[in-house]
Amino acid sequence: MGGIGKTTLAQFAYNDIRVKQQFELQAWLDLLQNELKEKLMMKKFLLVLDDVWNENYMHWQDLRKPFQSGAIGSKIIVTTRNQGVANVMHTDLPSHHLMQISDEDCWLLFAKHAFGNADLLNSQHPDLASIGRQIATKCKGLPLAAKSLGGLLHSELNVAKWVEILESDIWELSEK
Repeated sequence: MGGIGKTTLAQFAYNDIRVKQQFELQAWLDLLQNELKEKLMMKKFLLVLDDVWNENYMHWQDLRKPFQSGAIGSKIIVTTRNQGVANVMHTDLPSHHLMQISDEDCWLLFAKHAFGNADLLNSQHPDLASIGRQIATKCKGLPLAAKSLGGLLHSELNVAKWVEILESDIWELSEK
């Protein structure tokens, strides 16, 4: 409930000498926001907020205050898997929804991380290339999956290890 004294109590604790002795560093959000506002004043900036999940409108209003002092042309990029976060931003610009990559592109990315390039894998290790294409298809167009699994099998020549990945239960987890 507003006005009940939450801020006053927090200020009391924040300024108490016994509390100050317990911490090497203290920060009050308003002080940080004011300092950030001064640093950004009339400067063109780019800020990236990656993998954001908070949909609370009031929190976003508080967060954006210091950034309003920046120069025209400043940008904030927000990445999220949550459309609610994009909606609460109240931007004039459209959201960009990324799509999965094609199986072929997934294969090329996988091969790049597994052996440096697909041509090398195809020409020197056709058995691995065949299994690798199946693994790439199971990645369902997710670049991170292709990159991670390619890295996991980096320069691995043991066909059994590749088959183990192909037949493992990690694919069942990704479908849930």
